[in-house]
Amino acid sequence: YEQAQSMKNEGKEEEATELLKRAAQAENIDAMIELAYQYYFGKYVPLDKEKAFEIFHKLAIKGNPEAMFNVGMSYYYGEGCEQDFHKAFEYLEPVAKLGVKEALYNVGICYKFGNGTEQNLDLAIYYLQQAADMGVAGAQHSLAECYLFGDGVEKDLEKAYKYYTKAALQGYELSYNNLGTLLLFGDGCEQDVEAGKKWILKAAETG
Repeated sequence: YEQAQSMKNEGKEEEATELLKRAAQAENIDAMIELAYQYYFGKYVPLDKEKAFEIFHKLAIKGNPEAMFNVGMSYYYGEGCEQDFHKAFEYLEPVAKLGVKEALYNVGICYKFGNGTEQNLDLAIYYLQQAADMGVAGAQHSLAECYLFGDGVEKDLEKAYKYYTKAALQGYELSYNNLGTLLLFGDGCEQDVEAGKKWILKAAETG
């Protein structure tokens, strides 16, 4: 695996990939993970999400957290495998319990919408709050929605504004319009018509 990395650093991608494949066949964990990502993104090898899933799955059933996360997300979106929310949740929840921020976010979403598990808004908030505090823009947006509509929490426009702002400032496009609307009418924040128009225009520009 180290030799493959050295080859890659020298710009010898083809030779590096061949060495990586050999190391992966010998079940070197780092090599297997890197090769799986290469197949997933089609980098140095032909794009093959089924192959990526196969490699991640081999490691996931042995309890590798990074592989478990990737298998969970593959099942969630049906990439390289048949979509299965229940299996997605089974793989993502243990990783979320390890404190991995993207897993916390996605498990929160599963609980919010009842994807792969029984809907539970209290648990949705629990996981989304942790992910939002760790800076995950999607979690900040979802949490803002919960406060805007009173889903699983008491309706709180100030908190909705707070989390929409955090997400929008990270470039999370879905937050732009709602943030703009809150600013336009002064809901949960000091009214700022110009800033509100700016965010709503930005939302329109991004489609």
